[in-house]
Amino acid sequence: VHTGWRHDILCYPFLMMLTAMGWEFLRDLHSASRYKIGIYAFMLILSIEPILYTIGNLPHLYVYFNPLVGGNKGAWGDYEYDYWSVSLTEGGRWLKKNVVDKSSPKDAILVTSNMWDSFGPLLKKELQSKNVKEVGTKIYTRSREDWDYALYYAAFLEPELLKNPNYWPLKGTVKVIDAAGAPIGIVVKRDPEKNDYKGFKALEAKNFPLAIELFKKSLAYDAYNEDIYRALGEAYLNLGMVNEGVQQFRTALSISPNDRTTVGQLGNIYMSLNQFNDVINLYGPWSESKDPNQQIQALQEIGKAYQAAGDINNANVYFQRAQEAYNAYIEKEGGAQ
Repeated sequence: VHTGWRHDILCYPFLMMLTAMGWEFLRDLHSASRYKIGIYAFMLILSIEPILYTIGNLPHLYVYFNPLVGGNKGAWGDYEYDYWSVSLTEGGRWLKKNVVDKSSPKDAILVTSNMWDSFGPLLKKELQSKNVKEVGTKIYTRSREDWDYALYYAAFLEPELLKNPNYWPLKGTVKVIDAAGAPIGIVVKRDPEKNDYKGFKALEAKNFPLAIELFKKSLAYDAYNEDIYRALGEAYLNLGMVNEGVQQFRTALSISPNDRTTVGQLGNIYMSLNQFNDVINLYGPWSESKDPNQQIQALQEIGKAYQAAGDINNANVYFQRAQEAYNAYIEKEGGAQ
């Protein structure tokens, strides 16, 4: 369910009534007192785990997964967790206590987040009580902006990234907001050198040798930032160093295989080099994807590759499949409305 079970809250009273009726049915199957005591004891035993979880995980008690799926830790990455971004409030208070309140009035602190609206007026006012400035970022492109501390919650990320301990929690994390083994939120202190940000500024200024130097220093600090690999590849390509550039995009893809930006840019590079088989192989796995947007994009790009290679028959096959996938998507979306 998108953004958690809150959309099913109306079902809960009826589920509770059915549950109560079920327990009542089991209790009345036999009249023996020992049997009834056993039923009550069984109910109590089943209640222990959620009660302990509730006590130990305030205010994140709504982030709960049944032990049958491994609990919060076992289900991590496969479902949406902190959909109300409650962890950001705890992270913000930690930042205030451990950084903002201890800073000098002369210190300017740039703080970013991927969901500023979740802090609330009171917490925002607390953070802005000193010279704290807000900077909005997305996790994927965080290196493109200037900031000192980041408060991120685990949303808008691909499952393989959340499950990769080298990626999440992010490099520089100084505080993890944990919900029974699930790192649902983090506070990140940026590398003071800010070579990643400086590299992007150099790239914007078309100073490609300097950008390469700075991006390499940044990757020495954090080797799992896919956006830096893409930017480094762009810098190499602008210097005519094609092989080196392509390798950076491939590395970015190895970190985040489902990143549409990386796949799209790498596909365009292959097309410009007339490496049509590489385009077909790149998009091949996506052509059977359950994500309609991903599948449609893949089918169209494979069709273009065959067309550019002069194979009109195969091109038409993939264009037709893309059209059919698009029609099915529109029909499904229309029916859902």
